[in-house]
Order: sequence, then structure tokens, then C-alpha cells
Amino acid sequence: MIKRITTLVFVFLTIVGNAVWGQETSWTGSGTETDPYKICSKTDLESLATSVNNGESYEGKYFELTQSIDLEGDESNQWTPIGDYYSVMGSSQGTSFKGIFDGKGNTVSGLYMKTSNFFKGDGLFGWIGNTDSFSETAGIVKNLTVEGTVEMSINGHSITGGICGYNYGTIQNCTSNISFEMTGNGLATVGGICGTNGGLIQGCTNKGDISISESNSNGGGICGVNVGKIEKCSNEGAVSGGNTTNIGGISGLMQDNLNENPIINNCFNSGTLTLNSEHGNIAGICVIQGVTSQPTREYSVTNCHNYGSINSSASHIGGIVCQSDEITHAEISVENCYYINTITPSGAGEDIEGVEPKSADAFANGEVLALLQNNNPGVWTQGEKYPVFVAEGETPTTVYTITFDYNYEGSEPDYQYALEGRNKTVEFPKAPTREDYTFLGWSETQDGGIIDTSTPISITGDKTYYAQWQSSETEEPGDDDEEDQGNTGIHKPQRPIKYYNIYVDTICPGLNVEVSKDVVQEGHQVSAYLTIQAECDTTGMRFEYKRGLFGYWKDLKELEGVQPGEYIIKNIYTDIYIRALDATLPEEEPTGIDDLEGVKAYAKEGSIYVYTPNREEVTIISMSGAIIKHAEQVGLQSYSVNRGIYIVRIGEKVFKLKN
Repeated sequence: MIKRITTLVFVFLTIVGNAVWGQETSWTGSGTETDPYKICSKTDLESLATSVNNGESYEGKYFELTQSIDLEGDESNQWTPIGDYYSVMGSSQGTSFKGIFDGKGNTVSGLYMKTSNFFKGDGLFGWIGNTDSFSETAGIVKNLTVEGTVEMSINGHSITGGICGYNYGTIQNCTSNISFEMTGNGLATVGGICGTNGGLIQGCTNKGDISISESNSNGGGICGVNVGKIEKCSNEGAVSGGNTTNIGGISGLMQDNLNENPIINNCFNSGTLTLNSEHGNIAGICVIQGVTSQPTREYSVTNCHNYGSINSSASHIGGIVCQSDEITHAEISVENCYYINTITPSGAGEDIEGVEPKSADAFANGEVLALLQNNNPGVWTQGEKYPVFVAEGETPTTVYTITFDYNYEGSEPDYQYALEGRNKTVEFPKAPTREDYTFLGWSETQDGGIIDTSTPISITGDKTYYAQWQSSETEEPGDDDEEDQGNTGIHKPQRPIKYYNIYVDTICPGLNVEVSKDVVQEGHQVSAYLTIQAECDTTGMRFEYKRGLFGYWKDLKELEGVQPGEYIIKNIYTDIYIRALDATLPEEEPTGIDDLEGVKAYAKEGSIYVYTPNREEVTIISMSGAIIKHAEQVGLQSYSVNRGIYIVRIGEKVFKLKN
């Protein structure tokens, strides 16, 4: 008898194979991560829907789609979603899918739905994840594409999406190419990926068009209503709506679910958005609506862009976001977001902080890309017309910034953006104008020489070019200036030339700075000479200048082709301030000087040192014949010089020194 029972049990297990206890299924596998259930056919998917809707959530169980499947749906063969849980007005029933479903890059096509389930989710899945709150591990659908058609006439309230109706789990790397046509007198919450998102949607794309004719509905490229988190998602499909509808490129509405702060981060819309109403709300990314209950939640939209056009006469139009009239208990944070400047925001979509319009050129040439990449690495690269997401294994496009500094006080620079490998050469702007000045050309330094812009200059990195100017004002002639008076005796008045002061500021002990002029004519230059006492410690010493009292200090670099120790500041159009800092003298005078006998001269570390026991005349001459220094001295004195060979004459004695 015992043997007979054992045989029957074995036969039963053989028939149902790897089926879940109490529910006959058609797939193979054990449901573990290493041996997932294999979904190989339309029958397998239908079997999964039946099993979940009969009460098995498959929490913690793994599924794998082994190949693409055509559901062959039509009006007589409508799809029954996987998971039929719903909750409304305190009443709830049904089961959600809590397993892990990996599409392995395959496609489920032929999805067809015409009859909506009142408050139940409509999609390939009905409800994914927990039924009360978000969990990253309870309910995951990933690496899947769905294609098909939804033609619903709504009488109640439909929650519809391509992947699922409700998501309180995780949807990753999925694509929807579903055509949605929602008609009737009911309410529709529709998204290309899901109807209502209370979980995480990550790395997903919608390519299908969504059309909603009902009033008081919500339509978005990714979801109809978002109360959770959406990141790295995009919409390419057209989204359109009727009267008093909320339309968004990513989410039709973003709303607080009393549990989490809703977030949209690193998303973009390129699909056309249309709202045939003066009373609804429409925005490139989402419409934001608060709730009347406490506590106040923060709504966050960051690092997003909208390239899609908006067609509407609605009172609330937002290039990125807009606020509905009913918004309360909401703190809205929008940062680093950009929209195409063909959109004209209105009403609650105007003047949103953190949002900027940009031209089509700015989207295409790398300007918007550079802004999105700022403190946000590894997400964005440049597409043909606008920034897109970095594909796996791809290196993001590098953006170079070319700055054109007009190089006078009060001017604002212009910028050019170049994409590595695409923009080859610098495109200089047309010759700028400035009152009372002639534009001479561009320089690579603020006071440098003019460069040749007639031949192409390659772009190899960030670069700044400075405009150089020549004053067109001349000195006012005197009465005896026959050339200016001419034979006619008519005086030709000229504008007076401006002059600027040269100030030597904050000089520390042991350093001496002299200037060639204390007052300089506008547009001219001044030389500064620096000498250092031998005993000075010049470690970390700085020699700096600034243009104007409120300018910024810059290093003063010694120029080639002038006397050693000379520094030149060119193109002066404001007062100049010069200073030398951070040299120090020792607390005690050096010892041993009294023991030195006779005249001595030697070179060391950029200086020439001369000792004379008595007062002597010292002259230092470069090999080109230029007199570097001529002075009388007694004792030990140092003279700062450039590297080179010098003749040092001390009284009647001559030394040849190499520094």
C-alpha cells in the first residue's frame, strides 16, 4: 500500500514537472537565480498570468525570456495582464507580481488591449511589486521590449502602460513601442512604460505614440503619474491630450504619495507634446501637483532636457515643468534643466528657477551637453541634434569651451563649444566694435601679440582668446600745430587722451620695485623692474599686477627680449597696481662679511653677488652690450639677472660670469 501511494506521487510530480504547487504551468526551471523559470512561448506567458492572477506572487523567484514572442493579439484575442491586484476606497483584492523577470533583450510583440479593468492595471503586467510601498527587490522587470496596440474606450478609471499598469517595484532597461488610443468619458492615467509609478523606473525608453481624449486624465511618455523615482529615461513618442488633461514628456503628473519624495533625474524628451485645451497643463518633463495633506514633500527634477516641441494654448505651459493650480504642500527643486527655445512658457510654467531655454545650435554644438555633464559624469554624450545617454562601454563626448574675452572692463565674453572629433577649427566671431577704439585682432594672452586668424586654428582643448585694442583718440593740438591747423586756419578739435596711474603696492622687505613711468597714456605700456637683496629668501615669492582697483591679481611673467629683471604690462586702459610678495629677510645679518678681503664677484641661483671692501662703481653688462645695472656700493650686494653670460666691472677690475 505504501509503495502504491509513492508511485502515484511520483507520477503526479512528473506530469506537472517544475510547476508551482497547486497551479499547473508550462515552463521549465526551478525559479532560482542560477536555474530560472524559462518562458519560451505565448503559452508560457499566458500560464504566468493565470498563475499570478490565481494567487501566486512568485516573490523571490526568477524568470527568463528565452526568445522573442508574438502574442498575436487582436480584438478577439486580448491580453490578460500578469497581476490583477487593485485597491480603491479601502477595498483591495488580487495579486501582484513580485518575482524577477529578465527579458534578456527579447521582445514581446502583438500585445493588444481594448477592454480596461476598472482600477486594475493594464499592460503586459498589471501590478509589479508590493501593494503598499516600494521595494527594490520585490518585483523586478528588466531588459524587455514590448510592442502592440491599446485601443480603450474608458468609462471608469484606467491605469495603463506598456510594461505595466502599476509599478511599485523596479523596471530597468525596458522599451515600449505601444500605440495608445484612449477614448470615452472616463479617466485615464497612461504612460509608455507604466500608468502609475510608485517605485523605480531606470534606463527605459518610450517610442510609441499616446493619445488621450478624456478630461481630467494624465499622459506621459514614461508614466501617467509619478510618485516614485524615474532616472535615465527618455521619450521619443508623441503625447497628446484633450480637455483639462496633464501632459508631460516624461510624466503627465508628478505627485506626492505620502511615503516618498518624487524624483525625476537625468531624463529627456524629444517627442512632440500636444494639449488641445486652454485649461489643462503641459510641460516638457512633467506637471507638478501637490496634495492637501501633510507633511510637505520635496519634488525634485534635475539634469533634464526637453527638445520636443509643445503645441498648446493652455494657460500653464512649461519648457521643463509647470505647476497645476491645485499645488499645495510641495517644495519644488528644479536644477540644471534646459529646453528648446521655440517653446514659450506661460502661467505656472514661467520663471521656474533652475530652468533655461537654449537654441537648437546650443543643443547640437555641445553647450547643453557641457552643462548636463557638469558634476554629473558618465551619463550624457552628444547625439546628432541633442544630448543622449552614454551607451554601455561608450566614452562620453568631450566638450571644449572656446572663450572670446573682449578684454576691457564691463565687457562680457562670448563662448564657442566644440565637440571632440567633430568641430575641427576655431570659428572667430566677426570683428567686435568698441567706442573710441580700433580692434587690432585676437591674442592668446591678455597682453600678447596678435595671432593670424586667416588660417584655420585646430581645436585641441579649452582655449581663451583676448581682443586687442588701439585707442582712436589723439592728443589735442596746440595753437602752433601747423599740420593740424592746415592752410585754412580752421581748428580741428580732438578728444583728449586719457592717462592712468601706476601704483606700486604692498612691497615686502628685501624687494625693490621700480616702474618706468608713474603715469601712462591710454593704450600704451609700462615696464616694472624688480631687484632682490642677496639675503632674501625668495622661496614662493610672487610678482603680481591687476587692472583697476577691483580687478583680480595675476602673475606678472618676465617677457623675453627685454632686459633681465624687466616686466612689461601692455595695452593699459585703467589704473595698474603692482606688488611683490612673500620674500623675507633673515632676522640677523649674515656673518663673515668682515672677513672677506679684496673685491669678489660670483654668480649663483639667478643672481650676481658682488663684494667691495670700499665704495666702488659696479656695472653689469649683458653679452649683447646692454647695461643691466650701474650703481655704487660697499659691502656685499646681489643683483637679480636672467640665465646667461655677463661682464661685471668693479672699479678697474673686470669679471666674466656665467649664471
